[in-house]
Amino acid sequence: MEFTLSIEEMAFALGHAGGAEVAAGYLTAITGQLTEDNMAGRMTAASHSLLRQPALPLPVKQRWTPW
Repeated sequence: MEFTLSIEEMAFALGHAGGAEVAAGYLTAITGQLTEDNMAGRMTAASHSLLRQPALPLPVKQRWTPW
């Protein structure tokens, strides 16, 4: 299985895995210094995009069904 992540998605995944400082450094190294609002917007978009990935295995303790 193979899929491509944007730099923001990769930074979000690194931060979510516990490497917030590494994630911030990675993103800053590629994009340059960002404002706090810009960074927050990019991370929000990245998190939404990652949740849309059909091939991304997410740990789910209990599956929710609407019926």
